Amino acid sequence: MARSYLDEAIVLHRRPHGEADRVVTLLTKEHGKQTVIARGVRKPQARNAAGLDLFAHSNVELMPGRGFTVLIRAQNLDEVWPTADLERTACLSVLCEAVGAATSEGLEAPEVFDLALTAKEQMRDPANPPEATLLAALLQLGEVVGYKPELDDCYLCNHPVNDNAQWFVPSQGSVIHGQCRTLETRAMRCVPGAIPLLRSVASGVPAKPGDETVTYDGIRLLTSHLAYQLDHRFHSVVLLSELAKDQPVAVSI
Repeated sequence: MARSYLDEAIVLHRRPHGEADRVVTLLTKEHGKQTVIARGVRKPQARNAAGLDLFAHSNVELMPGRGFTVLIRAQNLDEVWPTADLERTACLSVLCEAVGAATSEGLEAPEVFDLALTAKEQMRDPANPPEATLLAALLQLGEVVGYKPELDDCYLCNHPVNDNAQWFVPSQGSVIHGQCRTLETRAMRCVPGAIPLLRSVASGVPAKPGDETVTYDGIRLLTSHLAYQLDHRFHSVVLLSELAKDQPVAVSI
């Protein structure tokens, strides 16, 4: 007979199921991504409701079952997320969607869990621009799961690309020389400064306030790259695009 187990989890996604249940996608610290069913959690005064708030960091008790793992208990460990701050919420939504796409059901991903939890807490802090935190987290996520972008050398000619680079190929995860652009129809034009910013953030230097235009373009490049590599169409970038101060964050794959 299967036994229940305890773990720490971040709520990545949830959807209604039946009259009072939810199907919830969790990223757990020790058991990787888990899709669970939470019985009766949509009823008034349901005891596990707070622990299954979107983006909640919770202690959970799970019971493996046929078809779905069943959630027995969820205890929220942090403060309620400031959902009224739409830009922070949109940035965290993109990160959670990326984390969900980059992890596999039941496979341990402790580095991804720690990355997501750290980024979430940084985004919560009003002193931190959420788009800068998202940019850094997407770069780290790509590196952890094996899709680190090539930001220095053109993948076609293998020559270094200078800071004036204005082309990026999501399918290759690489910058490309302007003169090689005619050989690559899938290249995306970058906002001037986007590639140097990505290089700087990848080296550990965070994006600065006032770099929003360039930062959001960097997010567009990284989500397009991850969308192609993970075969996943991002939905959360739509809201972020609308809130990004007229800066496009639409994903191309």
